Amino acid sequence: MVNQLKRGEAPWPKSNDERTVKDWLVQRVHSGMEDDEVLPVVGMCLDFVTLKGKGERMVEGFRYSESLLDRLALIGDDLAEGKPVQYVLKSAHFDGLDLYVNSHVLIPRPETEEMIFAITDRLRKGFVGKILDIGTGSGCIALALKNRMREANVCATDLSAEALEVAQKNADSHSLIVALECSDILSQEPFVGQSFDLVVSNPPYIPSLEKESMTSRVLEHEPALALFVSDSQPLVFYKAIIDHCRCEVLKPGGLMALECHEDFTKSVSDLIETSQGFSDLEVIQDMQGKNRHIIALKNV
Repeated sequence: MVNQLKRGEAPWPKSNDERTVKDWLVQRVHSGMEDDEVLPVVGMCLDFVTLKGKGERMVEGFRYSESLLDRLALIGDDLAEGKPVQYVLKSAHFDGLDLYVNSHVLIPRPETEEMIFAITDRLRKGFVGKILDIGTGSGCIALALKNRMREANVCATDLSAEALEVAQKNADSHSLIVALECSDILSQEPFVGQSFDLVVSNPPYIPSLEKESMTSRVLEHEPALALFVSDSQPLVFYKAIIDHCRCEVLKPGGLMALECHEDFTKSVSDLIETSQGFSDLEVIQDMQGKNRHIIALKNV
């Protein structure tokens, strides 16, 4: 028996012009998101399926075909159920790169882009050293750094084989070469025998207790493996990363950059300072004014 493709269902828009279709999609999705999200998300969806911007569609008097309306109906149904638009479209934008994403990886966040900017500011122009991204997920950090520093040798590791498949897909789609490894940094050294000039990570850092205050959109769709840590050991990944960097993984004089939970940035800073292997530690605030990133140099 041949499986039939899922089709969209009525109600359908009364016309196939831009305004009518937009209003129809707004009504279709509004139950799945906050009011202030609806119009930006609908605009994103219309741009995505038409491969045109709103201005271009308006100038040419664009009309939506039956197949596009069918596709938008399916997209709208997923959004109405609270599924994040990035997973619905299987696309997320990060530092100039359009990345494929699915439920095996976190949706890249704007605050993580800020860590890319901070790292880039600190590395010399034409950087040709070795970079390691720990917990790469979609590959967003590794690929953004490789895209900015084409001569760098970039490696990335993750515990999830499914996440690494996504990262490889993104690397291939942008013709960026990144070495990928499936490993558990809590029990083994990443890329054994290699040392790096930069080690960067956005590890899991949300205590399980915070699930009670988080939206269902995150809890039901984004991978728990990449989000949560036990309430009793919220710094477990930072301890492992700092230990690896203090030993052989990070070269003397190398840079360590970490994204942190706003409530634990001070604790992570204290871990770094008590390890006595680093200097020039800097805490960087995100666009919301929250302490979010830590950058430190390994002592020579």
